[in-house]
Amino acid sequence: MKISLSWVFDHIDVSFASVDISKIITVFSERCAELNGVQYITFDAQQFDLAQVKALIQDESVVVLVHGHNDLQTLPFRKDVLVGQSVFVKKQDGHLAWATLTDFGSLKEGLFAPVSISDEQKKQNAWADGIALQDCILDVDNKSINHRPDMWSHRGIARELCACLGYRLKSLDEVYGDFSTFVSVEHASTLRYKSRSEHGVGVVLEEPDMMYRITVSTQPEIIVQNYPSFILPAVRLAVVDSRPLNALIDFTNYVMFDLGQPMHVFDARNVAGHTLVARRAKDGEKLELLDGKIVDLSGQDLVLADTEKVLSVAGIMGGKDSGVSLETTSIMVESAGYNPADIRMTAARLKIRTESSARFEKFVDPMQNTIAVQAYYTWTFIYRQTSDFYFAVITVWRFVSRTNIHSDCTNISRNKRYKNRRRFDRRNWSCVWI
Repeated sequence: MKISLSWVFDHIDVSFASVDISKIITVFSERCAELNGVQYITFDAQQFDLAQVKALIQDESVVVLVHGHNDLQTLPFRKDVLVGQSVFVKKQDGHLAWATLTDFGSLKEGLFAPVSISDEQKKQNAWADGIALQDCILDVDNKSINHRPDMWSHRGIARELCACLGYRLKSLDEVYGDFSTFVSVEHASTLRYKSRSEHGVGVVLEEPDMMYRITVSTQPEIIVQNYPSFILPAVRLAVVDSRPLNALIDFTNYVMFDLGQPMHVFDARNVAGHTLVARRAKDGEKLELLDGKIVDLSGQDLVLADTEKVLSVAGIMGGKDSGVSLETTSIMVESAGYNPADIRMTAARLKIRTESSARFEKFVDPMQNTIAVQAYYTWTFIYRQTSDFYFAVITVWRFVSRTNIHSDCTNISRNKRYKNRRRFDRRNWSCVWI
């Protein structure tokens, strides 16, 4: 797992520029987890320019205008850009070329996604504001934290460093702002619920044992073309080897790497009845996944479906037909807490391992999924710089016995470093990270 130290210090009440990185690395490797390696990154914003796409010549070339210049230039054709969007370009061997993921510190190959830039950023050439010019990427050995699901995120690593070095961990309100000012949540302790709002979504839990809690939200009246990647989250995703695609998807991945809660975005047009049904798959059901692979499902697999068909393999990967595309006009965002054993068995049987399944199979805090959805919409609010959009959020959970929760936590709590790190919220019979 890749961890950006500059990102970690978003959650710590200490400036990243003032710390001794070598000391951080030593303390982390000795007291927290083993490291496979360390990568130092220097980001030079001067080697990049932003260019606006002016024309697409099908399968041949893309005509762009570099911001601050008057001459049109031609670059090789790429399918992921639209006229009017902004893209990163660089000077290479005396000519203009597309910026790649590796230019931003990623070990993955591919072109950097189109990005969003405000008129003010164009005027001041301030698009790099907030991006760490110096960073250190820790390659954490996953095997050394298999028993520590709380450490599978940048906030989790920050919490651990604060405990080791005496730093103060920022509250989520300090990091994201006060969620409650613009994100309200409907709560229900039931297995079937329909939101009271006019754009409401429904949730049905046919298999109560498959999950602890689920939060679903809807955001209507969107235009995907208006949501190219937001520069800061996109650059941070690149350095931890996650590919930026567009803001709607990037924000789910960003929140997962930041808080440790996987999420998924559905095209709401393809969700029949505007209702998500959590159930077991039926023998013989098939699903084409986002990566194009078609899987045969069994009655042991957990799925999210609508009233007619399967939409995703729960906690592992979404289906292609319900994924976000350029034709998407409304979305549903899902965040849940699944039974870890079920996720492990399905992932092993299908031979599919994703960033999402790697976290769910280790027991994700069941009370943080609502926080994750609120964080998602915080980024949406920052991105749009307006409150003239609407979304509805509902959370449904089942009551879990104290015995079951204790059983889920037993192996973790035996670890001395982990002792006294959890408490029980008796109001909802659920475990809460503190």
